[in-house]
Amino acid sequence: MLYTFAALLAATLNAGTQVGPASPGAICQVPLIRPNSGAPSVTGPEDVTSRVRILRQPDSPISVTAIDFSAATLTTSPGYFDWQGPYTIEMVNVSDRPLRNIRATVYVRSGNLSGVGSGVLVDQVLAPGARLQLVGKGSGHGTFHGGDVTVDVVVESVRWDGCEYRPSQAIPLLDVAR
Repeated sequence: MLYTFAALLAATLNAGTQVGPASPGAICQVPLIRPNSGAPSVTGPEDVTSRVRILRQPDSPISVTAIDFSAATLTTSPGYFDWQGPYTIEMVNVSDRPLRNIRATVYVRSGNLSGVGSGVLVDQVLAPGARLQLVGKGSGHGTFHGGDVTVDVVVESVRWDGCEYRPSQAIPLLDVAR
């Protein structure tokens, strides 16, 4: 009996020092080697750029550095919008890992977050510190009640070995007449 207790104690003590596979949550933790810094540059017509919100995503391994809406049009009238949105998003990998399946979306939406969106997915591998340009095109129209529409840019997801990561999305709501 003493031998069994000693063997059990030794096994218990060694269990804490064994190196085994990482927990599923640990695989998806990625240190940022260069934090997201500064405001991205936004170019295009004033009626589009004045409405652009690049959502703050401090946990994202991808940082948006610039967006070009030069060929986009946004027409609004009371309660209605029409969007024709070719765009280019420039991004940089701010993590220590090669990333792939990078997905970003541009949404045109009203204060209650209804609207239209178009996403771009690039499957190429993006090395740490490397830059990438995503070219997208979206169009659509919609209605809204009160307030205005915004053009929101967001990193939806990225992948690396064993993980699909979806950065946080804190979306400021607009004041909407009720």
